[in-house]
Amino acid sequence: MSINKVCNWFNLVVFTASVQEYADPVIDWLEQERKFFSCRYYRQHCTFRHGAYIKDISSVEPDLSKVMILDNSPMSYMFHQGTEDKLHTIEIE
Repeated sequence: MSINKVCNWFNLVVFTASVQEYADPVIDWLEQERKFFSCRYYRQHCTFRHGAYIKDISSVEPDLSKVMILDNSPMSYMFHQGTEDKLHTIEIE
């Protein structure tokens, strides 16, 4: 399944712990032919705690049952641990 199809069914948002100057060129490359993401969140939108940048997903969508996270670091969404019954997560390598 491609991002081209998925963006027709879901509201896609990028939330990265990377700095905007690094992330924007990658996201721009992904969106060369079509805009897929409705919003972009970067390191400045994260909270630095325990040596990691943590994403507050509820600032993007308060209803966590509507959220699916694809991430390589479970630490990045640790604010929402214990809400697994609501939050859908997929760890990528």
